[in-house]
Amino acid sequence: MATLLKTDWTKETVTPANGINFTLKEMQTLVGGWIELVPGCSRLQQEGKLMLVDEEGLIKNLPYNAQASVEANRRIVGRALVLTLLEFNGPPEQPDDPPTHDLGGESG
Repeated sequence: MATLLKTDWTKETVTPANGINFTLKEMQTLVGGWIELVPGCSRLQQEGKLMLVDEEGLIKNLPYNAQASVEANRRIVGRALVLTLLEFNGPPEQPDDPPTHDLGGESG
């Protein structure tokens, strides 16, 4: 489950509509704008998670997000979405079934 870190120190557990991974629109709605991946969140990366924020948060003069800043070890403004790689990318694509070959010789 993903966590939305808000600027008032509250957290909200959020789930993708399909139960697996968020759509771009869902992520944009949660952070309040175009999404930007926050680089260098080593603790989150070790847990297989990443943080997304509003790409234009500074331009929009969004309020400081202390709890997200602590997690990211850098200044974060606006809401921050912490989610797993699966929730971000979805499940890995499965290769098509391998072709079947008749290895038994000629039939017939």
